[in-house]
Formats: sequence, structure tokens, C-alpha cells
Amino acid sequence: MAMNAGADTTLSRLLFALVLTSIIATLPQVLSVWDGAKLDESDRGLRLMREGMLGVTIVWLAFQSDYRAILWRPAVAGSLSVLMVYAAFETLHALARDLPLVVPLSGMRVFQYLPLLFAGMMCAQRPRGDQTFDRFSGYLRVFVVLQGLVALNQAFNSPPVYGVSFLGGGRPWGTFTGPNPFGAALAACALVFAFSGRRDRGWWVLLSAAVAVLSGSRTAVIGVLLIGAYLGYRQLPPLGRWGALLAGPFLLPAALWLASSDVVSGRSIEGEGRLEGWQQHLDNLQSGWDLAFGWGLGLGSNTVTVLYGKDAFPGQFIADGLYMFLLSGYGLVGVLAYLGLVAYCWARSRHPDRMLLFSYVLLAGVAFNAWEVFPQNALLMFLWGWVLGYPSGEPAHPVPVRNGPGILRRVPD
Repeated sequence: MAMNAGADTTLSRLLFALVLTSIIATLPQVLSVWDGAKLDESDRGLRLMREGMLGVTIVWLAFQSDYRAILWRPAVAGSLSVLMVYAAFETLHALARDLPLVVPLSGMRVFQYLPLLFAGMMCAQRPRGDQTFDRFSGYLRVFVVLQGLVALNQAFNSPPVYGVSFLGGGRPWGTFTGPNPFGAALAACALVFAFSGRRDRGWWVLLSAAVAVLSGSRTAVIGVLLIGAYLGYRQLPPLGRWGALLAGPFLLPAALWLASSDVVSGRSIEGEGRLEGWQQHLDNLQSGWDLAFGWGLGLGSNTVTVLYGKDAFPGQFIADGLYMFLLSGYGLVGVLAYLGLVAYCWARSRHPDRMLLFSYVLLAGVAFNAWEVFPQNALLMFLWGWVLGYPSGEPAHPVPVRNGPGILRRVPD
């Protein structure tokens, strides 16, 4: 599949511009938090910028012949057809329960950045795909530096709206509406750098991870620990890998304890609030039908809460994780379909580090609705496509080899 240098540069710049819109998309809310007040979600005008930038990216992709060829592959076209039919069924199911149309449409926001998955596949299969990916990760360094500088200022000087930072100020939130989406974005950046072939990638993994930990988000901290553990695991000899696998079940509780500690999280966490919340959400199950197909597409979406407020509809709640969101909107059928899709992509991918990405994707959905949080969803979607589209047989990219402690790079041609 041919690719000229202009298209190569355009794709990486469009992806970076999309990520960059997160800096100003929630500016009114960011300034509100800096003044010591909780964010006001009513002003959403600037957020249209990211939807507009996504639209520009999709239009550009539509003019790429190899992108269209990916969409017409039988497996892709068939999967998208099944997805659309089931989403239409769930929409009718929600309307039959007298929910306004905007509610089920909000439940389909998890598919909003799906075009970037196919963009990642297209990029991986192009002759210059590795250069495109590395150029995008190079641009991403600007985003990480900016977020780091803003976060340091907040960690020293901001009011403790979301908790206290170990640096003396409040838990930083960067240019986001809170520490959790901020930490998720920086952890996703660390993941992108981990897959990059740049020579300086190790330093940027560490820097992104450090800024993510500064957020105090438990999900971000555990994600960073997963990345670090995997990169270290890759450097162990076979016997050492077996030892690491055996120690894994004991290290997981230690990671959760570290992420929940007062020093790291910036707040006192007693018990596991999400488990209690999930038990309350499960009270919405009234029948086997609700368990199989959900009790209302979109009722767990943050968008519905912003537009209508809390408890506007029977069964409405704020989803603390992707799997509860899927269960409420798409039922057990949707949850199993998602897990099956992850397993299928894991098995089909030929990328040597696919375990890192798909483990991260599964983890990100436990405590976070990962596909509804920008720009984490955009970065993970593109990275998912990149790993899934990695060529089999004679690789289009050089094979990764060891280069320093826990860092991999590609051998140049």
C-alpha cells in the first residue's frame, strides 16, 4: 500500500492536533477548579472543538484508499454490521422504556473514536507506518511537557479541591476536569511511548509515568505499574519470567495498596467505594432480560448526567467502570462480546508486545469508563489498531530488540 511523505506527515499531525484540543476543550472547568470550586459542566461550548477536530480527521481518513479498503474487509465489515444492528436494537429497547433519544445516543459515545482504531491498522500496514507512529510520539512530547509544567504548578500552589498533593498543594488535574482523566491521559501517553521506536522513548515513558502518578489517580498509578512491570518482565531470562508470573498474584494487592495510600492518592480511602457502588447499581436488574440486554442504553453515561442531572430517569447512575456501563446499556451480551473482541484481537495480533496493550485495556475498564474519557480513548483506540494491524510473516517494521533496562527499540533498516 503506497504512502507518500505528505500523507505520512498529515496523519501524525492530525492525531496530535486531536490530542492537543484537550488543552482548551475544558478550559472553563479547569479555571473553575483553580478558583477552588467544583467544575460547572453546563458550559460545553469549547468541547465542540474536539468533536470538530475528530470530524476533520475522519474526513481526511475517508479520502485514503487503504483506509477504505480496511473497512471493506469481510471481517471488519461484518463486525461493524453486527455492532450497528445490536446498537440499533438497544436503542429501540431504550426508547421502548420511554427514554429520550439523546440517552441511547449518549450510550453509543464509547464508539465515537472507533475510526481511529482503523487508522492505527492503516498506519501499521503502510511502508512508512513506523515513521508515522514515531513522529506522532515525538509530537506527543510537547503535550506531556505542557501537562507536567501545569501539574507541578498545581501540585505546589492549587487549592486542595480533590485532595492534597505530597508537594503541598492540591492534587493536580492539568488541563482536565479532574485528576482521574488527567492521570489516565498521561498513563496512556506512557503506553504510546512504550510502543514507540524512538531512541529517547525510555525517558519519556518515565516522565509520562511520573506525571501520571502525580495525579494521585489509582487507575493511573496501577496502569503505570503495569507498564513498568511489563517492560521489566521483557528483560528477564526465561527462568526469571516464570518467577515473576508466580509472584504476580502477591504483587497485585501490593500495587493496589500503594495506589490507595495517602501519600500517593492524596486522600484517605477507606474500603472500596466502587464495589459498594456496583452492588447498588445491580439493584436496577429487575429481570433476566435486564441482565441479558441491560436496563437502558446510556443510563450510565456521564453525558446524560450532565444534560439531565442525577436521578432524572429510573435506573440512572454514574458508571465507575466500563464493564458496569456495558452491563447497564448492552447487557451481559455486550460485556461478553467486548471481552471476546479483546481476546480475538489479542490472538490475531502479531505484535510481540500485544500482551502489554490488551492487559492495559482490560485493566483500564475496571475502574474507569475508558472509552468515554478523552484523550485516553483516542490514544488507546489508535494504539489498538496499530497493534492489531502489525504485519505478520515478513514484517513491515524491524524486529524490536533490547536497548537498555526495560526498553525496546527497533533495529534500523
